[in-house]
Amino acid sequence: MTARSWSPPPNLNTLIDSLSPHLYLAVPIVLILLRVAFSQAKRFLPLRSKHNMSYSVKWNRERLYFALPPPDAKLAVIRKELADYTQLPYDSFKLVHAGAVMKDDNAPISSYGIKADSTIAIIGTGDTLPASSKIPSSAQPKASSSPRTEETTISQIRTEMTKVRTKLQPDVDAFLASLPAKPLEEEHARLGELLLQSLLRLDALHSEGEWEMARKERKGAVKEAQHKHFNTILNNLKNFSVTPGNTSAPLEYSHLHLIDTFYAPDTSRDLREKIRMTRDEKTGTVLACMQKVRLGNLDVYSPKRAADWRISVNMEIPVPPPLGTVTLTRKKDRMSYSHEEFTVDLTQVTSTTSPNSKPEVLHELELEVTRPDYLLSTASKRGDPSVPENERNAFDEMIRAFVNNARILVRNAGEGWQ
Repeated sequence: MTARSWSPPPNLNTLIDSLSPHLYLAVPIVLILLRVAFSQAKRFLPLRSKHNMSYSVKWNRERLYFALPPPDAKLAVIRKELADYTQLPYDSFKLVHAGAVMKDDNAPISSYGIKADSTIAIIGTGDTLPASSKIPSSAQPKASSSPRTEETTISQIRTEMTKVRTKLQPDVDAFLASLPAKPLEEEHARLGELLLQSLLRLDALHSEGEWEMARKERKGAVKEAQHKHFNTILNNLKNFSVTPGNTSAPLEYSHLHLIDTFYAPDTSRDLREKIRMTRDEKTGTVLACMQKVRLGNLDVYSPKRAADWRISVNMEIPVPPPLGTVTLTRKKDRMSYSHEEFTVDLTQVTSTTSPNSKPEVLHELELEVTRPDYLLSTASKRGDPSVPENERNAFDEMIRAFVNNARILVRNAGEGWQ
């Protein structure tokens, strides 16, 4: 058998000869177009290697994906890559991960917990960034022509809080007043995002060393915005706890309006151990009268989070109502959430030292052991071989749950619920 070579028909030869000069030009152009299209498309699609080594970036309504640098790479590497892609000036935006602003560009990304599938948010230091993926240079914020002063800084802080109170607060109040059977996840996320942006804009307003009033104004503004943020989160959790099918214990909620009056003790080695009498603001009924003795504090620094926290151990001793002069009055608007052995109190405190003094408004978030007598009872049985194992380990379990609850609250001081 002899092999025969195949030859195309004459009409096909003619077609190939006519297209050959153009194919040499068309093929490289097609390859270039495909390469450009792929380089753009891969920003919007998850990069799936066999290890899925990518991180996502939330920028307004866009979600982008980038290859994950090595763990020892500096945060500056990610910032430069995002600045190059978004065309934003390198120092004009903040990077947020797990609810905390990443401030040190020289720190390795591993120190911020950035790993595969992590999400980083781009937040502008001024107003919310436009939704377009490219921002023309004319849209960038211009540097102020006049030097910044304490008065202008205070004005900026007050302007930001006016926006929160007039534009955001009504939406938060409406959301909390009419919680549906099924939580509105999108609305909750929107309110949380707006509150976070306000916090970041306040964080960007730095006060010089001698600007005491500006520092005080900024501190109060940040706490007020965080107060609204936690109010939204806790109410959403309360609503979720009573949905059909939920197997955990529901959250108990109460809204209290209290007045604390403080009196100097008759005899005390420490004048800080004042006597506190608490009344119901509406009825005037005395609810408690005691002297608090501070036994110790433990400050916990959380550098990757938006808040630090403190563990305080106090002893409250019941005393008869005093007859002396009031040294301090505090009005407390308290929202209290109880779950099993713990209570979370979210309180706005208005303090005055005299009838003519200017009120000082503070915001407090407290996590307390609801039954301290039970905690002491479990402590007395800790490690006792004569009691059942569940009683022997009850104290450690309560402390573990207490610390975990505190860490969850700190973790959620920034963005969303985690």
